[in-house]
Amino acid sequence: GCFSKRWSTPLREGSGKSLWVHAVSVGEVVTAVPLLERLREVYGDWDLRVSVSTFTGLEVAQKQLQGLPLFYFPFDFSPVVRRFFRRHRPTAVILLELELWPNFLLEAARRGVTVLVANGRITERSARRYARGGWLTRRFFNCVESFGAQNEAYRQRFLGVGVDPGRVEILGNLKHDRGPAPIAAKGGEILPRISYRSSPLPKTETIYRQTADKQTIRIGFGFKLCITSRSGL
Repeated sequence: GCFSKRWSTPLREGSGKSLWVHAVSVGEVVTAVPLLERLREVYGDWDLRVSVSTFTGLEVAQKQLQGLPLFYFPFDFSPVVRRFFRRHRPTAVILLELELWPNFLLEAARRGVTVLVANGRITERSARRYARGGWLTRRFFNCVESFGAQNEAYRQRFLGVGVDPGRVEILGNLKHDRGPAPIAAKGGEILPRISYRSSPLPKTETIYRQTADKQTIRIGFGFKLCITSRSGL
């Protein structure tokens, strides 16, 4: 059942690059569908896989994300989290909206796995609670490479809990801000940032000015991926 499958997970075959996308339940799965469809087109050589936390989320994912490996997100116990990372071997992780777990983030950091939050949001009540954690909360949130906040209110709340201003930007709502964008070519080593806009996209050099070997890929629905080598971060 769901409970037992959050303790263990199948071994990923192959040794290529892998992107782990986590969508908690039904709403996040539906939100992730257009993103994942386009990622499958652009990153055909990447192993894309999706985790969920609920049975209903898995049911929807099985219907709408056919062909993608699906599994339950691990319980946030260090040995379990290590087992999942060891068996899935992700290059990067995208978390939909806000699903942050301490042991998961620490293990990702230990392994050098980039973690991104897409369609980020945080309630006022949660922001107040997190803010009480002081330096511990700041360290926790800054394990995430980049937060794509839905609007200014959410951006301010992320800043209020201690997220570095350079790690959070307003990128709109993944459910609504879908504008067409052309595709540009090649891939790189990791996915350090994902953003989605209906407005014209900024030039590549506005993202990582210090990095020479980088490339921005516009992948439709206003999505943008900036690909860079690990040495450029």
